[in-house]
Amino acid sequence: MGKGAGLCLELMCYHCPRGSQDVVFHKTDDMVGPRHVALEVADIAVVFEHLKKQPGVRMINPSLDYGTPVKLGTSAISFFCWLDPDGVQWEMEQGRPPGFGRELAG
Repeated sequence: MGKGAGLCLELMCYHCPRGSQDVVFHKTDDMVGPRHVALEVADIAVVFEHLKKQPGVRMINPSLDYGTPVKLGTSAISFFCWLDPDGVQWEMEQGRPPGFGRELAG
């Protein structure tokens, strides 16, 4: 990573729905391998449009109304999720304040 770049590792464990506990690669809540990866991006609208055009990419919401990233409540944070050809769910996010979430690690 470049100077000044930070890393925020978000660990997730689904409790409900629990999903299959067998070693399989199907759904985000199944137990094996990377199932969900979240990344911060600088221009979420550009990333959204780029990914929609990529072969094998499926947006998490197949509705035609899912045309832009979603605002998180009244905050400045926007995000969207998509699935890669291997079924890994990726979350792209923009607008998280510097240091957001660090108090949770503490």
